[in-house]
Amino acid sequence: MEAGAILNYRKFPFPQTLNRLLSSGPFNLGLIIKKITGLTYAQFLEKRIFKPLGMTSTSVYDNTKIVPHRAAGYDWKDTVLQNGVVLSPAAKARGDMGVITSIPDMIKWDAALKDDRLLSAESRKQMFTSGTLSDSTYIGYGYGWIVAPHSGHLTIGHKGYFRTGFHSAIILYPDIGLDVIYLCNQWNVSSGILSPFIIPALADPRVKLVSSLQPKADPDSKRTQELTAIVKDGLNLADNKVNLSKKYFIGFMRYLIRIGALKGFTNLTYIDSMDLKNNPITVYEQKISKIIFYKTHGNAFQYLSFYFNDKNELSFVFPDDDR
Repeated sequence: MEAGAILNYRKFPFPQTLNRLLSSGPFNLGLIIKKITGLTYAQFLEKRIFKPLGMTSTSVYDNTKIVPHRAAGYDWKDTVLQNGVVLSPAAKARGDMGVITSIPDMIKWDAALKDDRLLSAESRKQMFTSGTLSDSTYIGYGYGWIVAPHSGHLTIGHKGYFRTGFHSAIILYPDIGLDVIYLCNQWNVSSGILSPFIIPALADPRVKLVSSLQPKADPDSKRTQELTAIVKDGLNLADNKVNLSKKYFIGFMRYLIRIGALKGFTNLTYIDSMDLKNNPITVYEQKISKIIFYKTHGNAFQYLSFYFNDKNELSFVFPDDDR
């Protein structure tokens, strides 16, 4: 790796007041909608989104209403399949959940994300752009959408699941015109065949899973050692509870570190690389010309992708294959 390729440490403040605000964000959203429009969350969605788009089988959950063909939600507890829990009155006031829909209606919603019926082009651009912290570090999250690269493509998407017994996702690959939507009435299906990143790979050969690649001989063992040291460095920072991070440890890697998904990490094994010099992709304002894929070793394993810009500098590290 060339000298100066590794980026410097950057502080990123995350005060407790902001933490509390984010944790109550959905309730705040519901209150804001009511304050500004005079409508409840459910009424607002019906008037401003569902009806204008012709989403006739979409509504916000109300257990007093009869909804023809409504699916029940389920959850496995050990080896027993049981019904999902019923939403509480307080949860219904949240501005982030309880929408009942169908695939035909989601296709209508997906189409509306590409024109000006609901939002202007500028608003959609802001919505699909990663936010930043006060030190300009990217968090990988826009206005309700996760913005992250996968398999050499920049993706925009979101998935959600809840103890009511449902799991859903939408993920867009704008550069190849691939949109994937799935709706499932079983809570704990966040991995395996229903992973938001595995389904696109099954649907389109242009989307490759790192787990499907055959490992190759490592062409640069020194670089692998340096990248291994970087991951260990990030883990040590997390273990020491120091509020520091290298700039390339954006939100997704920080999340893996925080939940202990890389606990016991020992080393990286080289799998393959992707040369994008002739067709670079732009990720968070960085022009990416190379992606190097690795598998981690430790108590568990993850696939990690290291993104290098056109100056051969490490720009970002991402978890891959949605493990």
